[in-house]
Amino acid sequence: MVFVYLPPGQFQMGSPAGESGRREDELLHKVSLTRGFWMGRFEVTQGEWARVMGPGEPHPEKPSPFRQGDPRFPVVSLSYGDAQRFLARLEALDPGYRFRLPTEAEWEYACRAGTGSAYATGDRLTGAEADFDGRDPRTGQGPWLGHPAPVGSYRPNPWGLFDLHGNAWEWTSDWYGPYPAGPVTDPAGPAAGREKVIRGGSWAFDAGNARSACRGTHAPGDWGYSVGFRVVCDQGPAESP
Repeated sequence: MVFVYLPPGQFQMGSPAGESGRREDELLHKVSLTRGFWMGRFEVTQGEWARVMGPGEPHPEKPSPFRQGDPRFPVVSLSYGDAQRFLARLEALDPGYRFRLPTEAEWEYACRAGTGSAYATGDRLTGAEADFDGRDPRTGQGPWLGHPAPVGSYRPNPWGLFDLHGNAWEWTSDWYGPYPAGPVTDPAGPAAGREKVIRGGSWAFDAGNARSACRGTHAPGDWGYSVGFRVVCDQGPAESP
């Protein structure tokens, strides 16, 4: 895996009132992140999952429809618990590093990469920029592939991260809940809840779900055929990735 270092910083999390597709739970507020972190340049791939966890199907009762596809496809059909087991196994294989899921704030900070528009690419998304369901012209312009794309198939965002818009939804560590009304520092979401936040949209959803501010939810014990994850490393090499 290749990781990109993201330095501490501040940004506006959520969306402005006039953004197309905006939802009520995207209250715009200032977030300060006081600690830098290393984020996976790509979503975890099927090949990486197999190398760490073995080639077996995690959920044979409802298997991934893409398991026999390109090993560079993002791995999907995984629950929050599945992602946690992968992270624990990864730490056991590579002691000295601490791996985890990003917080929701870290994810949006990485996705925006210093931008304030609906997407890191601007206020619209096209099929040349991300893998999403582009059949609805109100939210974005196709085509629709109908399946994931190999990670890195599209251009990276300004910070060198790939596929934060579309391809696969990504688990975050946060329980879903309302945003605070004022500025916050290093937020980590509610202490408990019923659903976890997923971010980024996917090949199966329209461009509105791929907006930088869009908040999806998923029960932690469920898995979906377009839900995967990306890894954060808290302790990594001092040199450039």
